[in-house]
Amino acid sequence: PAPARPTAATAPPDLPALCEAMAAVRTFLERPAAAPPASAIEEVFSLADLEQFETCPRRYFFTRQHLAPLVVREPSVAATVGNLVHQALRIFHGYQAAGSSGSSAGAREAASSRRHPRLPGGRPDLPPVGSRGPSSEESRGGVSTPDRPLTGMATPGSPPGGPAAAPVEPGGEGQSPRGRESPFSARRERPSLEAILDRLVPLHGPAGLAARPRAAAILERYAASPLAEGPVWLLEAEVNVRLVGPSGPFLVRGFTDRVDRDGPNTRLIDYKTHPYSPAAHAGYVRQMALYLAAARHGILGDRGALNFPEVCLAYLTERGVEIHPAEPDTVAFEAWATAVVEAIRRETAWQAGSEAPCPDCGFLVLCGRPPVASSDGGSP
Repeated sequence: PAPARPTAATAPPDLPALCEAMAAVRTFLERPAAAPPASAIEEVFSLADLEQFETCPRRYFFTRQHLAPLVVREPSVAATVGNLVHQALRIFHGYQAAGSSGSSAGAREAASSRRHPRLPGGRPDLPPVGSRGPSSEESRGGVSTPDRPLTGMATPGSPPGGPAAAPVEPGGEGQSPRGRESPFSARRERPSLEAILDRLVPLHGPAGLAARPRAAAILERYAASPLAEGPVWLLEAEVNVRLVGPSGPFLVRGFTDRVDRDGPNTRLIDYKTHPYSPAAHAGYVRQMALYLAAARHGILGDRGALNFPEVCLAYLTERGVEIHPAEPDTVAFEAWATAVVEAIRRETAWQAGSEAPCPDCGFLVLCGRPPVASSDGGSP
C-alpha cells in the first residue's frame, strides 16, 4: 500500500523553535533568586539601642554606623567594681557548673547542649588561664526566633570563655579531646572568689586597683549567700524576642547574668552592684520585661513545655545580697519596642535629641550642636 502522507500531528518538530524553548526554560530555572525586600530582613536591636534612639536619634545613627567616638573616657571606679564582680562570678560559677557530676546531670547537660549551642556573649570578661577566648564569630553572638532554636546562649555546664568540659572517657577522667586536663575539670579545685578577683584586677589597671577593696567586700558577702552554692543552669545567657511590626519582623536582644531552673520553674537573675531602692528597681522594668518575654516565648526551655518563669534583681553590696522580684508588663514592653522600631525605620533626618547634649558624648564634634554652658559657668 502507498505510505501515508504526513499530517499536522505527525509532522517533524521544528528543531530551532524547540531548542529556543528549552533554552528559555533553562534560563528561567537558573535565574538568581530575588533579594528579599528590606522589610523582610530581621534586624536585631538591643535594649540600649532603642533607649538611645529615644534620647538622641543622631547619636543612635552614629553608633549604628559603627563610627568610633572621638573621645573615650576611662571607666569610673563604680563601673569597674561592677565589671570585676560580674566577671568574677561568671568564672566562679563556671567552675561550679563544670564540676557537677551524676548521670542525670550529664544527661540534662547533653540535652541542653543540643537545644542551645554555645557561643560566648555578653559582657567582656577574662577567660581562665588555659582556656581559649571567644573567636570573632562567637563574639558576635546569635539570634533566635520561634521557629529557629536560640544560638549565642551559654550551654548549661559550659565554662565562660572556653569549650564545655570534655565527656569522661575510660581511663581519661577530666581530659580534654587533646589529652590535656581541662581547666574546668572536676579534678581541679575551684578557686575562691578572692583568688579570681586577684587575677582580674591587673587587667583593669589603676581603676582595678582602686575598685578592688569594694569588689572584694561585695564578693565576700556573696560567697556567704545562698546564691553562691545554688545550682546555676545558664551563665550570661543571651535572650532574644522576635516581634512583628507593620514594617516587618525584628528581634530585641539582651543578656541575663544567670538562669536557675528547677523543673518547670525558671528564674532569671541579673546582678546589680548598688543598694536597692524603689526608684532604681523601677528603672530596670524594660530590662526585666525583655527577660520575662523571652522566657514566656520558650527561648530558655523546651518549646511547648509548661513554663513558669520569674525575673529577679540581685543587689550586691558590702552589706549583703538582696533579691527583689520584678513583675514587668510584657505586653506594654512589646508595644513600646514595636513603636520605637517603627520610628527608627521611618527616620530620615536623624535630628539631635531635644535635651542638652551629654558632656561625655564622644560624637559631640560630629553632631554640630554648640555645647551648652554647664552649671558652674564653664563649658561641659
